[in-house]
Amino acid sequence: MRMAPDFDKANEIYFRLGIIYKQQQKFNQSLECFKYIVGDPPRPLSEEDIWFQIGHVHEQQKDFDSAQAAYRRVLERDPNHAKVLQQLGWLYHQQSTSYASQEKAIEYLEKSVSAGA
Repeated sequence: MRMAPDFDKANEIYFRLGIIYKQQQKFNQSLECFKYIVGDPPRPLSEEDIWFQIGHVHEQQKDFDSAQAAYRRVLERDPNHAKVLQQLGWLYHQQSTSYASQEKAIEYLEKSVSAGA
């Protein structure tokens, strides 16, 4: 899809398309939309919001390493981002039943509660 570069609602449309594609499990198209707007998200969204969406798409694809990387981009800017802490906790829980992974899951989930999830 192509839009005129000066169309002021283009990034908002790309965001909405990214959400729809994610819901339809068209993950590659969803990622394309989110990556296109991550540097200039539509207001009132922030880069952190878009990185969260990118992480969630990777999580849906079971690409846990890429999901973690995207979520960590959010935490670099906002270490108390409750929703990302919650997602990371769940991610560690899903990845492995090892003691270390479950302890990491608990750590992130407790941080999420403290941050106000």
